[in-house]
Amino acid sequence: MTNLLNKKQAAQYLGVSQRTLDYFRQREKLPFHVIGGKLIRFVECELEQWALGRSTDKDKENEK
Repeated sequence: MTNLLNKKQAAQYLGVSQRTLDYFRQREKLPFHVIGGKLIRFVECELEQWALGRSTDKDKENEK
């Protein structure tokens, strides 16, 4: 079963503040889902994939 996280849980999972989570969602293409037109939820495995991909991208930039 898919583990859905609210904003607070997602921020804790990634180890960032809720404000930083909003920044990532708006500017860094952090995957999220809107339920019922209002509720924002995050899928734990999608957050993990995003975080792993993001660190890989940053590593490539640092190599240049």
